[in-house]
Amino acid sequence: MTPRDVASRLYTLGFPALFLVSVPFLIGTHTIYASNVGEFALPFSAMAAPWLLAVVGVTWGFLTALGLLLSDRLVRMYGALLFGVGLLLWAQGNLWVGDYGVLDGSEIDLERLAWRVPYELTLWSAVLVAVVALGLRVSRIAPLASQMFVGVQVVAILVGQSANGQARWEEPPPEIYQFSAQQNVIVVVLDAFQSDVFEEFVELDRPWFDERFSGFVFFADHASPFPTTSLSMPAMLTGRTYRNARPVPEFVRDAFGEASIFRGLRRHGYEIDIASILEPSWVDDWFPAGAGERGVDPLRMAIRRPYVGIEDYRRFTARQLIELSVFRHVPHIAKEALAQHQDWFSRVFWTFSQGSMAEERRYLARNSQEFFSEFIDNVTMGRSRPVFKLIHLGIPHAALVVDEDCDFVGRLRLSREAYLGQARCAVDLAATFLDRLRVLDVYDDSVIVVLSDHGIGLEPRGFTGESGSLPRDNGKPTERLASLVGRAKALMLVKPPGSDGPLVISRTPTTHTDLPATIFDILGFSHAFEGISMLKRDPTQARRRIYRHYGLRGQRFPKGYLRRLDVITIERDLLDGGGWSYQRSILPPGLELRVQTIDFGTDGAGSHLGPGWSRSATEEIDGREITFTWGLGRRATVFASLPSGAARLTARLSAADKRDEIVELEVDGRRLGRITVRGERYQDATFRIPPDPDRPRISSLVLHFKPTTDAPAVKVDRISFRSD
Repeated sequence: MTPRDVASRLYTLGFPALFLVSVPFLIGTHTIYASNVGEFALPFSAMAAPWLLAVVGVTWGFLTALGLLLSDRLVRMYGALLFGVGLLLWAQGNLWVGDYGVLDGSEIDLERLAWRVPYELTLWSAVLVAVVALGLRVSRIAPLASQMFVGVQVVAILVGQSANGQARWEEPPPEIYQFSAQQNVIVVVLDAFQSDVFEEFVELDRPWFDERFSGFVFFADHASPFPTTSLSMPAMLTGRTYRNARPVPEFVRDAFGEASIFRGLRRHGYEIDIASILEPSWVDDWFPAGAGERGVDPLRMAIRRPYVGIEDYRRFTARQLIELSVFRHVPHIAKEALAQHQDWFSRVFWTFSQGSMAEERRYLARNSQEFFSEFIDNVTMGRSRPVFKLIHLGIPHAALVVDEDCDFVGRLRLSREAYLGQARCAVDLAATFLDRLRVLDVYDDSVIVVLSDHGIGLEPRGFTGESGSLPRDNGKPTERLASLVGRAKALMLVKPPGSDGPLVISRTPTTHTDLPATIFDILGFSHAFEGISMLKRDPTQARRRIYRHYGLRGQRFPKGYLRRLDVITIERDLLDGGGWSYQRSILPPGLELRVQTIDFGTDGAGSHLGPGWSRSATEEIDGREITFTWGLGRRATVFASLPSGAARLTARLSAADKRDEIVELEVDGRRLGRITVRGERYQDATFRIPPDPDRPRISSLVLHFKPTTDAPAVKVDRISFRSD
């Protein structure tokens, strides 16, 4: 080829190839960075140059050089194919994005979205066949279209970089390690520590715990009011609970602005220190205007992940952005392969990670372990004023990657055995910290609280009984009862100043909202927090506690309202399933769910289904595929907006096997009748709903089941409504 031929081919192939590689390696990585900017310790440019640009350059060179070896006819086809694949990658990552939840190291439920495979393969195949069939025409417009697309996106990145370029590398401030010679209130949060595991450890080695946790009271029946950090920590720090009446960030700001442990202690001259795994933007909402009373602003430190030096951080974060971007931009069938072979990235991008501690510290638990170990080694005395210090760690939070000796063992599947190892590492770290406080002569005179924000959702040891209103099996809208209990089983240990002697185990029914009153009561400060101190509550007095559950997928740190908040009461010990009762669900204000037919088992039914339903299922009857869900337990709830006038509800139902099953319908607390579902054939059951001028915006329709066995007994294909 002549130089002119080479230049022509570079134009034909170079820009489509640049378009293709820029989508996952540059444009996609910036999209992920900009959407999660608070989680990064450096501006995007620090990762882009040289690492991301190097990957773009090397991959572009390979794809372009490959095209130089082809015939003229195949070059046109190849250029069109590069453009088509780039277009598909962009559409997959921006138009056809599936909800895979928060990619935080925990298991990804890929099976839930497996239905996407045939649709995505059809789209990909159709587009690729089209660009090959129209190869000559596509190859003519591909270079210019690629230039325009990449140019617009690069400009957008530069504009975004100027907005997000203020992120700066910061080392831990010296004050974060310092304690006061006067008075310290120390709160250590071990994220996702399930308390029945701690009790098991105590039973196995009571003398060790009596010595290392001397003076502490362990509240073994303590309940978190929420399943995730974003709402459980505001509850423990302000004494207030979210009820879905306002957007979550607005509630958090108002709760901390009106009354919190921070504000109360600052009025008494305390300095506030926080080291947390949470991103700074979330912690910022804990300190509204005026939080820096008495002229000293709170000291806040975000524990970066991975907790390594700046060069290791740059290399690792660049690779992590590529990993997340590639996962986002490939079709579901490729996501399954990447999830099964996570070492592929290490092999392809080995220069980013070889010999780097960042690979281990990408996991929350390992990262927090390393930070806390460094923190313990560096703690000193040095503050003249009293100090409140909150240390929020991501251990034993999933993923499970360390054993009981705190050695890194690689990622393990979630199981009680694996969780016990990581939880034991967390306990040993906490005990080492307490020993260090003893050496500094800080331990005896301090208020020390070791707790978790929530459990991890494993079935607790000793759990028994069944609820009449919550399912015993996993469903799509609601977890099984044992998992709900596991999420509510939060750790709570409290040591007042001067307290000594063996660890005390209390079965007093307590909850997170008791913590502010407990701390202020110990210190002898007046307060307006609701409730009384955990240390003064009568353990024999019955108490109704409330656990508020919501779906975890995409709602760990909500930016608006929760899609649904289930209110559940706990009348007895958390481990007694019979004391758990579903009361109602709170949906976002202004939401309406008007529908003529709810087709169970399809994605469209998800917003209508409350507690009590199984995951989606299908079966074939008379050559026709039917989607359905099982009713789990003795009741299941459906949400729908009904007319104020009379209406008719028709449910298409089937029983398991050849048994006859009884189903009753309740609408907004009013029983409307019952029917008998006979055998395995689907049948229609119609109920008349009387008029109600005061009907709520969204009605709760409860199907009560009278199963003849413990197994799910009734299948629901669809429910239809019509005015009467």
